[in-house]
Amino acid sequence: MVSHQMRCLEALGRWGELNERARTIEKKDQKVAVMAARGAWAVGEWQAMEDYVAQVNENTQDGAMLRAVLAVKRDEYDVAMNYIEKVRDMYDGELTAMASESYERAYGAMVCVQQLAELEEAMEFKLRPERQARIALLWSRRLQGCRQNIEHWQRLLMI
Repeated sequence: MVSHQMRCLEALGRWGELNERARTIEKKDQKVAVMAARGAWAVGEWQAMEDYVAQVNENTQDGAMLRAVLAVKRDEYDVAMNYIEKVRDMYDGELTAMASESYERAYGAMVCVQQLAELEEAMEFKLRPERQARIALLWSRRLQGCRQNIEHWQRLLMI
């Protein structure tokens, strides 16, 4: 029941309510910890995000992705790249299988792969100020090329 409520709050982008709900749950399972971490990320509550991510298995797509985000935030780019590669490896076979079934099924995974690319670009954005305007323009154009789906846009804009 709790995870369903949190899922709805996440889909609606109601991060404050999601974060409040997450704080009231003593023992968080993997799904709840992931949603709580995303909620903390969305509002820049980095310490809370760290705490929630610690409860997520790092050998999962979500666990590795969230750790990559935290590593970029801490300017630990080598660590971030290791997690990004880990997530890519996890998506590799899965994405091929999904794409052969249907484009619809693969689209969500493609958004995740796009997030990985944008996380790499965020590192470049932080490291190379002379490229910031070009990267920002690239992000804007790429977002315009995505489906107009609020959940996908939220995930991309969080990077």
